[in-house]
Amino acid sequence: MTSTVPFVIPFFRYGRDGAKKLGSFDTTQEIADLACKIIDRTQAEFAIEVLGSGELSLTCEYEDKDCEIQSLGIEICPNNSAAVNHAVINLVKSAAAKLGLS
Repeated sequence: MTSTVPFVIPFFRYGRDGAKKLGSFDTTQEIADLACKIIDRTQAEFAIEVLGSGELSLTCEYEDKDCEIQSLGIEICPNNSAAVNHAVINLVKSAAAKLGLS
């Protein structure tokens, strides 16, 4: 049996109680590599939060040199794995494009 190791993107998960926990998204090598470039360039954080509607909010933000939070993107999606996978890909590609990365 062949085993594969998934490529991951670190993210923070915010619980309904506001607690912040470190987790990760499994993704493709291409998307994980882009996410690493984003993090290396800006020290950005990827985060996911369950909204009151039950949908998920995925964000990519970083703190600039003036200590202000800058958004590189947000995706809102249904709370299921197919939608989350699609939203992660869109978020990473959008953030990378804003930074001129590919």
